[in-house]
Amino acid sequence: MPARDHFAQRLLAIVLALPLLAALAQPAAADADKAKDASARDSSLSLGLDAYSDDVSQSLEQVNTGGGGRGDAEGSSEDLFAGHLALRTLFAPKIRVGGLLRYYGDYRYTIDNDRDPRSLGQLLELTGQGEYVLGITDDLDAHIGAELGLALLFPGGDLKSRLDALDAMDFSTLPGPRLGYVIGPQAGVQYRFLPWLALRGELGLLWQQLFLIDSSAERGGLEGSFSWRLDLIRLRLGAALVLLF
Repeated sequence: MPARDHFAQRLLAIVLALPLLAALAQPAAADADKAKDASARDSSLSLGLDAYSDDVSQSLEQVNTGGGGRGDAEGSSEDLFAGHLALRTLFAPKIRVGGLLRYYGDYRYTIDNDRDPRSLGQLLELTGQGEYVLGITDDLDAHIGAELGLALLFPGGDLKSRLDALDAMDFSTLPGPRLGYVIGPQAGVQYRFLPWLALRGELGLLWQQLFLIDSSAERGGLEGSFSWRLDLIRLRLGAALVLLF
């Protein structure tokens, strides 16, 4: 067979094989694009729900307010769930940082041996977070970190009633939300089941102080005072849907 015929046959075989090679190459290219796309998604927005339980220590002291003495007591939170919204980004290859807003609704607690819960008002937390990320598989990572921030309590229920009563007695009370702080460690996992969507779960332990009232007045030569503070230890279990971008 002439060499020219051999060349034509080989050229025809190559031409016929090109579509097959292209089809075989498509999955590998898609996988590479997917990996590249996933690695480029360094930021996330998550919406989730926390189940929590608080151990509450109440510190209450009143002088010349119609009551008297100290009212220190132990108790627990009345409600079980809080919602949160978080924005995070990769600060370094294995360091993720961000901010979180957590909303508890009307925060209530019950003192031991007291059937009636005490209502304080709407509780928010604004925290900053930092975590070390450890890759387990391409789609699963574990993280360990901490959060630190402010607690904001907008008075309502029993707290507002107490503030109104002190105002009526000419005690000095500050307007606006009550402040506190929150700090604690957390650890969890995040699983990416789509290039742009993941599930996140974590366990956290938080310490929180809420400064509710620190008020005083002078009436008829007598000085009165009223102070009310809560110390909380909170165990929480959270789950969230995470949008990656």
